[in-house]
Amino acid sequence: YHCHFQGYGDSDGNPSEGGLVNDSRLVYDYVKKHSGNNTLILWGHSMGTGVATKLAMDLSVEGKPPDGLILESPFNNLRDAIMNHVLGIPFRWMSEEMIQKFIMSPLRRVGLDMKSDERIASVTCPILILHAENDHVVPVILGRRLKAAAVNASRDVKYVEFEEARNYKHKFIYLAPELSSLIP
Repeated sequence: YHCHFQGYGDSDGNPSEGGLVNDSRLVYDYVKKHSGNNTLILWGHSMGTGVATKLAMDLSVEGKPPDGLILESPFNNLRDAIMNHVLGIPFRWMSEEMIQKFIMSPLRRVGLDMKSDERIASVTCPILILHAENDHVVPVILGRRLKAAAVNASRDVKYVEFEEARNYKHKFIYLAPELSSLIP
């Protein structure tokens, strides 16, 4: 299923992490209601991995986790995603205190947090992390850090990294012929 989240496409409102999670929850609940006993897996890509992880955490805490969580090209947290992105280069000279004050605090005030590396500890369903070694948008090191956070929390996690020679970069993992066999 696909929808325009608030603040995107033809939808009204301002985009925020909470709004994206709420919209995703509405879609999830609708699909769950109409899918019978079919398997229902959350799948997030890039920034959507933060939303999917938060929704999976919320559902897990409520005692009704999804059947699985797939995180494609994920980052571990918003701070690291910003500082490891090419657009973050001009800010790398800043101290951690300055990063928190001038970058992260304003983002939190507008509703952006995305601490997947903390939230993944509360996800109780199987987790599949997919990342391309040559991802130029979200560096693969951030996917590795998220995997480490899941492993450290004793989560059921499988990590698949696609070698650079396959040239999947940030958005072509769907071309992997073995993808359907990886999905739980």
